[in-house]
Amino acid sequence: MKKYCWVKGMAALVAVTLISGCTSAEGASLYDRGLRLVEKMDVMAESESYWNMMTSSQETSEIIKEIGAGDYSSPRAVYEVRVSKETRELLVDFLGEDSSFSQLPEEVREELDHRLASTIATRFSAMAGVETLAAVSVLSSSDHFIDSSLTEDRIYFYIYDNGYWGTVTFQPYEDGIVHASGLMVSSDIFDGTDGEELLKWFVEYGGLREEDISKVDFQ
Repeated sequence: MKKYCWVKGMAALVAVTLISGCTSAEGASLYDRGLRLVEKMDVMAESESYWNMMTSSQETSEIIKEIGAGDYSSPRAVYEVRVSKETRELLVDFLGEDSSFSQLPEEVREELDHRLASTIATRFSAMAGVETLAAVSVLSSSDHFIDSSLTEDRIYFYIYDNGYWGTVTFQPYEDGIVHASGLMVSSDIFDGTDGEELLKWFVEYGGLREEDISKVDFQ
C-alpha cells in the first residue's frame, strides 16, 4: 500500500511539474535527458558554495574541483545498457550467491531487484576509492519524467576524455513515471579501455551481458 501511494503521489507531482513547465521538453530522448543530468552535475561541481555546504573533507573537495574542471557538453561516445531479465539474474550471481537471494523476504527481494541497476554505477565509482565515491555522491542528481514507452531499466554511460564519465540510470515505475539518477565515475578504473575492450570490461567487472550493451548514435 505504501509503495502504491508513493507511486500515485509521484505521478501527481510529475503532472504538476509538467504543467508548470519546469521539466524537460516532451519527447526528449533518453540520451538528451541523461546528458542534461550530467551537465547539471558538472554545474554542481563548479559551485564551490554548493559543495562547501555538502562536505568538510579537503580530499573530497579536491576531487570535486577536478570533476568541475572538465567539459561535459560533448561526450566522445555513449553506451546504453539494457537491464534485461537475464542481466538481472547475472547481477544477482555477480553480487552474491543465488541461494542468498532466494532466502530474502519477498518484499526485500522486490526492493533489491529494483535497485540492481543503480548498484552498477555505484560499484564502479567505489572502485576508485572511498574519497572518490564520497565526492561523486555529493554531486549525484536525479529527475522524474513521464515516458510510458520505457518498460525496463536502462543505464547510459557518457564517455569523456577528461578523467570522469557520466552515468545515468533510468528506472520505469507505474503510470509511465521514470526515475533518472546520475552519478559521475572516475575513468581511471577502466585503464584506457575503449570500444570492444570497454564492452568486455563491462561484462567482466560489471556483471553485464554483452548482448545487452549497445553504442548510442547521437550525432
